[in-house]
Amino acid sequence: MIVRNRPLLVDLNFSENQIGDANIPMMCHVMMELQKTLEKVHLNDNGITQKGAQDLGDALACMKTLKVLRLNGNPLCTRGAQVILQVRSSRTRTSGP
Repeated sequence: MIVRNRPLLVDLNFSENQIGDANIPMMCHVMMELQKTLEKVHLNDNGITQKGAQDLGDALACMKTLKVLRLNGNPLCTRGAQVILQVRSSRTRTSGP
């Protein structure tokens, strides 16, 4: 995979690529390969719904360096956004001050 040749990649932008929920597991795999350095992920306007948000939430639980996740223009619905926020708040609580 291309990302293996970029071990210091900190900003990943896949906005407007019609990823959809079906390809979120692959994106999560990419994110996990970069979990030690990745700080920003842009997935704007990709048709990601509540289902994709759940898969992203599962991957985000392990992402200690991620500071920015952009999901603008995706039909996440309230529940999808809540899943992401729950992961974020649990990471903040477990990582300490």
